[in-house]
Amino acid sequence: MSSSAPGMGTVRERKGNAQRPLKALLVLLLFVNFAQGLYTLPLNKIIEQRLCREYYQEYDPSHVQADGTIDESMCKISQIQSRLATLQGIMETTWTIGDFLVTIPMSFVAARYGAKLVLYINLIPRACLLLWPALFNYFDRVVPTTSIIAAPFLSVFGGACVFETIIYTLTANMSDDNTQRATHLAWISSISYVVNLLGPATSAATMKLVVWLPLGIGLLLLASASMTIKHIPDYVHQLHPIRGSESNPLIPALSTETTQSSLKRDEDLPMHLAILHEFHEIFKLIFHPLHINIRLLLSSFVLTAVAGSNTYLLVQYISLRYGWTFTAAGFLLSVKSIFNLFLLTTLVPSLMYLASHVFRPVGLNSVAAILSLIISVIGAFGIGLSFAFWQLLTSLIIYAMGSALPVFKFSLLRASCVSGIVSSSSRSSDAHTPTQLFSLAMLSKTAGSLIGAPLMAVLWVHGIETGGIALGLPYFVSAGFYALAIGLIVMMKLEEETLTRIE
Repeated sequence: MSSSAPGMGTVRERKGNAQRPLKALLVLLLFVNFAQGLYTLPLNKIIEQRLCREYYQEYDPSHVQADGTIDESMCKISQIQSRLATLQGIMETTWTIGDFLVTIPMSFVAARYGAKLVLYINLIPRACLLLWPALFNYFDRVVPTTSIIAAPFLSVFGGACVFETIIYTLTANMSDDNTQRATHLAWISSISYVVNLLGPATSAATMKLVVWLPLGIGLLLLASASMTIKHIPDYVHQLHPIRGSESNPLIPALSTETTQSSLKRDEDLPMHLAILHEFHEIFKLIFHPLHINIRLLLSSFVLTAVAGSNTYLLVQYISLRYGWTFTAAGFLLSVKSIFNLFLLTTLVPSLMYLASHVFRPVGLNSVAAILSLIISVIGAFGIGLSFAFWQLLTSLIIYAMGSALPVFKFSLLRASCVSGIVSSSSRSSDAHTPTQLFSLAMLSKTAGSLIGAPLMAVLWVHGIETGGIALGLPYFVSAGFYALAIGLIVMMKLEEETLTRIE
């Protein structure tokens, strides 16, 4: 008995050591996403008020009050809302383009110089994104309306794609157990829904005092995030050896020695050559003839990102369709997020634990992803068809049930590669680390957003101008993209089952 005690103590100590960086990651994610969650409502309000004032100063100055403000209900006309949608689309697309371009270089910087440096840099554009609307509002008589699009250009220092690549990579590498990893990823996703719960409600409540107050709170949260980063682990590579049950039949793991050798070689190269080498390795990884499932999974990331690109329109959609203020729409989104939070913190981990005794890891995540996508199709279509408030609320709850989709898709990605992947036929000595896979996943999501942001903006402007059922056009199109993603995951599952039989 005495001989086993030290071993048990070592296990407990190892688990405790693993939990500390995870808690730091969760706190960092909470601060950063909460700050971002406070951004949308005041941004909409500030831009709408500016456009509204310009419109009525030209066509009916009697509606402009002495302090330059206009009753919000007077701003829900197509001429103003279509311009608001256009500016939102430009800002979203601009932010996404910069983020997309720097994801791979920033992932390489994280691998060479540590994740902390990239996380610190990532706070710069986020802070500017919050600061600029407040300055835009304060100097409303000086700066032109179109200048609001300036801040998103700073995403060349990294945006959501870069940030989430680091967060998901670090989180997934903290465990080699599929169920535990899915639980960790569910916690990560649940943080997003805690923010979606608190963000709009906090923003709506504080906006009543002064419109820029949520932006100021966001800046304080980013300052807190900068102090949290020092507790984040500075590694982005594999912590645990691969387990046989989690390797994909197509892409067995590299040995640790091979991975370390490849990383050492990359460190010896000049940065620009190392980045080019990284692009070359990723190209080989995607387009290798045997890596069919990698291509299918990454394509599904693109499709679901296109489908989810209408998220930033939801506040304006609710406000315009039902004549609500942005404050009231913000409170409704907070109600929706309560269900998201319950789903990801309680229901998903429990179901994953029970189902893990029935399904193999890859099969379990495939089935769960397909079910989440089917629910998302129904929810998105329902939102587009919602003419009454009760229909909208029901559809939002259904749509929320599909919110666990990223958990299962990232688990599928991680199950395909734990320490690295390489073609079983070529047996290349080049390492493909989990960082590469998560970079690819986030790049795929960003590419989808890059397509989706202007597409949804165009559809939304057309819906505003047409009116009626056409207001739901972005959500009908989203349902179609979710349906296409179902086909890809089904193909991936069939491919995996075929390979298993061959093995």
